[in-house]
Amino acid sequence: MKYVLFKLCGMIAVTLLVRTIAFPQEAPAAATDSPFATVFHLLSKSPKTEREREKNCLASSMIAAEKYDDLLAVVGMVEGEAQIHDFAGLANTLISRGRTKEASELVSLLLKQANASSYELDMLLRPLIRLGRDVEAVEALAHLDDSDRIDSSFVLADIYLELGREADALAAIKSVQYSVEKSKYNEDRAELAFHFAKLGYEDESLKFLTDSLRNLSWTAGKPEYLEGRILDRAVETYRRLGRSTEATELLTRQGVVEDSPTELEIAQQKYKGGDIRSAEKLLETHLKQTDRTDSDHIFGSRIVVDVYLASGKIDKAEKLARSFASSIDLQQEALLKVVDHHLKKGSRKKALNLLRFAFEQTRTMDTTADEDGRLWTSPKMDQERYHVEIVKRYTQLQEDKSALALIALFKKPYFKAKILAEYVSTSRARLSPKALSPHLEQAVLSLREKQVDIFDERRFDTYGVVALGFAELGMHGRSSEVFAEAISTLDSEMIERGTDSGLLFGLCSIGVEFEKANIGSSDKVRSALKTIVINWESDLY
Repeated sequence: MKYVLFKLCGMIAVTLLVRTIAFPQEAPAAATDSPFATVFHLLSKSPKTEREREKNCLASSMIAAEKYDDLLAVVGMVEGEAQIHDFAGLANTLISRGRTKEASELVSLLLKQANASSYELDMLLRPLIRLGRDVEAVEALAHLDDSDRIDSSFVLADIYLELGREADALAAIKSVQYSVEKSKYNEDRAELAFHFAKLGYEDESLKFLTDSLRNLSWTAGKPEYLEGRILDRAVETYRRLGRSTEATELLTRQGVVEDSPTELEIAQQKYKGGDIRSAEKLLETHLKQTDRTDSDHIFGSRIVVDVYLASGKIDKAEKLARSFASSIDLQQEALLKVVDHHLKKGSRKKALNLLRFAFEQTRTMDTTADEDGRLWTSPKMDQERYHVEIVKRYTQLQEDKSALALIALFKKPYFKAKILAEYVSTSRARLSPKALSPHLEQAVLSLREKQVDIFDERRFDTYGVVALGFAELGMHGRSSEVFAEAISTLDSEMIERGTDSGLLFGLCSIGVEFEKANIGSSDKVRSALKTIVINWESDLY
C-alpha cells in the first residue's frame, strides 16, 4: 500500500512538473487588455532594482498616450536614486502638458525618496517650483547639511532666474550667504559671486570673488583642477560684470591666449542681435574668401540663407541654395527652407518648381555604396530621408499625384510605410476613407517585407501608426487586425533575433498608438498579447 501511494505521488509530481514546463501559467485577463497592460504585467514581476529603462519607457509612453491611471504604479516599480533619476523629468513633461494634478502626485511620491540627497533633490526642484510648491522646496533644502544646501540653493536660484523670478533667485542665494562666508570651500564663494553678478549686484559679487581668489595657492601658470574651476568662474563673473580687463588678465596669467572672434562668429552674433544688414555683408565676404568644401564655408552658407530670407531677399536665397551642389545635405536643407518660405507667402508655383529641382538633385547621388549598419553613413538612407521631406511638402500643396509617385520609388519599407501613414493622416480631412485606405494597406504590405538590413528595424513604431490610421478612417475592425499583426510580428521577431527588452520597447511604441485609437481590445489583440505573456514565462526571448 505504501509503495502504491509513493508511486502515485511520484506520478502526480512528474505530471505537475511536465505541465509547468509545457504549459506556463496563463496570463490574467487584465494583462491582455492592451499592450500597456501586458508590459505592466511583465515588468511587475521584475525586482525594483532592475529594468529601470523599460519601466521609464512605459511611464513615458503612458504620458504620450495621455493614460495616467497606472502611472504612479509604474514609478513604484523602481526604488532609490534610480527612481528619481528616471522619473523626475516626466514630472516636467506632465506640467508642460497641463497635467498638474498627475505631476504633483508624481513629485510627492519622488520627494519621499529624496530628502537625504541633494543630488536627488536637485532634480525635483524644477517641477516643485513650476507647481508652485516653493515652500516644500525650501523646507527640503533645510534638511541638507551646509555644503549640500549651498549647492542646491544655487540650483534653485538658477531655476528662478530661468522663470524670470529674480527676487526669488536673490532670496535663494542670500539664504546661504552666511554659510558661504563660513565655508572652507573657495568654490562656494566663487559661485556666490557669479550668482550675485547674474543678478546685477556688483559690490556683493566682487566681495565674494575677491575672497575666493585671495585664498588660492595659484599665482601664475596652469592651475590645479579645483583652483582652475574657481578661476574659470572668476573669468565668467568678471565678464558678466563687464570687467573684460580683469577677465583677460586672469586668463593671461594662466597662459591662455584668447582668439579674436572670427568674421563668421561676428556675423552670427550680428544676425542673432537683429542687425541683418551687417550680418549679410560679413557673410558674403566670408563666402568669397573660403573654399566651398571648407566646413566654415558650409556653416556660413547655412546662416546666409537664413539672413537672405529674413531680409526678404528670397531670390538671392534660392539662387544660393541651388548652387550648393558640392554638399547635398546643405543643398537639401537650404532648398526646403526656401520652399517653406514660398509656402508661407502663398507662392505655390515657385514652391513646386523648387521641390522638383530638389528631387532631381537627389537623383544625382551615388547610392551604390554598401550599407554597414550605421544610419548616418548610408547614401541610400540619406536619399530617402530627403524624399520624405519633399513628399511632406507635396502633400501640404495637395499635389497628390507627385507625392504618391515619389513614395512609389521608396526602397526602405519602414520609410515607405511611415510616409504613407503620414500622407493619409494629413489628407483625411479632404479625401474619403475609400480613397485613402488603399494607401494604408500598401503600408502594411511594406511592413511585411522581409527585413534585409538594419535600417528598417524600427518599423514597429510605424506598425502602430498605420493601425491607428485605419481607426482614424473609421475602420475599427481593420485597425484591430493590424494592431494584432504588429504585436504578433514583434513577438516572433524578438524570439528569432531580438531581446526581451526590445519586446517591451516595441510593445510600448505600439501601445501609444493603440491607446490613441481608442477601439478597445479585440479577440485577436488579446490572443496576440496572451501569446507574449506565455512566451515570456517560457523564457523564449
